[in-house]
Amino acid sequence: MKIKIQIQSISDIITNSSSEIFCTITSGNFINEIHELLKPLFGDYDFYDDMNPGMSSYENYIEISMPYGMSNVEEFYKAGLKAILDTHIGEENYSIEYEY
Repeated sequence: MKIKIQIQSISDIITNSSSEIFCTITSGNFINEIHELLKPLFGDYDFYDDMNPGMSSYENYIEISMPYGMSNVEEFYKAGLKAILDTHIGEENYSIEYEY
């Protein structure tokens, strides 16, 4: 018998994290601008706070995590992210892939 366990990050193993990746945002030329735009909403940390949504920024993409208990607000965050990014970045300048 084989059991498969998905792990989002190494911190999940070390800290028994209670958050998961909500979405990944990619952009050819606007990652830094998106990061600065979303920083007031999601903070500027790497998944250390399991009580609130968090954002990690990499060279070519941004990951936003959500605590497991916040699944009832996912539609709100989806609509809000799209509205904010469409208004300030332009819908043709980014892509969002939701994890669930």
